[in-house]
Amino acid sequence: MKSVTAAWADHIKCVTARQGAELVVRQMKKFYGIMRLLDDQGEWSTPGVAAIANELLPDHLTLADIDDFIEDIRRANDQNHYLMDFITALKNEPLGKVIESLKRSENSVIPEIIGFALVLQNLTTAFHHDTGLAEEVVNHWETEAEKVGFRSQQELTFRLKFESVYKLVRISHRHIRSGEVPPDFGNSDMPLNILQATAYDLFRGHLGNSRTGFTLSRYLPGNEQDPGTGAGPVHLADGGKLIETGFPLCEDWVDLYQSWNMAFGSQFNSFPLYLCKLVIPAVAAYHDAPQKFTWDRVNALIAYLYFAGFATCDRKKGKVVDSAYFRDDWSVFAKTGLHKLWGTVNSKNAIDYKAKVKSARTR
Repeated sequence: MKSVTAAWADHIKCVTARQGAELVVRQMKKFYGIMRLLDDQGEWSTPGVAAIANELLPDHLTLADIDDFIEDIRRANDQNHYLMDFITALKNEPLGKVIESLKRSENSVIPEIIGFALVLQNLTTAFHHDTGLAEEVVNHWETEAEKVGFRSQQELTFRLKFESVYKLVRISHRHIRSGEVPPDFGNSDMPLNILQATAYDLFRGHLGNSRTGFTLSRYLPGNEQDPGTGAGPVHLADGGKLIETGFPLCEDWVDLYQSWNMAFGSQFNSFPLYLCKLVIPAVAAYHDAPQKFTWDRVNALIAYLYFAGFATCDRKKGKVVDSAYFRDDWSVFAKTGLHKLWGTVNSKNAIDYKAKVKSARTR
């Protein structure tokens, strides 16, 4: 019998096939444009980006390529056992109204989601081992941000999130350049980033997910070496090209983090695009090397935040931004309370994670 996620993947492929690969390509170009990486004449913004143009926007993207990408997403996320607990819980929910609501917008939204996911996938992959390129792009984004009053246009919650991630990215780049990283790097920044979302969940009455976020924030990066849980100090890896972070029972921590963060994002109208930065294989295919997760996660997140910020600036200045980031397409997910169910499942799994760590710690 076909799994739930396999059935979803097949349905997404069918919708994309009806719309055609060219629509996905147009969506990709739209997003690169909003992100100030591609101009109206089709020119790339920086020499480094232009040099990998075909990696960012393949000349001949086919439906087979898109189908393979969708399958890669499914396979990567199917390995997250905490996320699959939520998928299993959905079987007991009356989802008929939700599904019918989603079908009203799926023909327009699904190619957009796939296009955006491909953009984030390609940028995150490009940044993975090339900090020089990542710095070049962030410097370009900052130049463009000054032109439009990027920071002053954002709401306070977004601004706080953006600045904390921006700081983390800049310091990470400096450590890579210097060839040295403090063993407790991120020890305060990562928990603070999680607690910001946790406070929002608490304010909104999403107690289950809030409790999960608090649990995650207690298990800091930059741990003392612990053979029992595999925890250890932050360090450079892959010849000094990236930074690895060793949480206690790192794979389980990341599984819980991913499900928690997805549940957090599911309360927003922008959920279809919010989800992309978490489910793309460049971020979600971490199970063979979960210590690398934070590196790729932060690279995808900074790209997403610049997109969201630029899109907001464009909208406030009267420029038409046709994007699910601003529409109400899938807010039904929150309206039906499924985000609260997700938080409840996460809260139970947070208890499971804590018990595992306690049992595994070296005595």
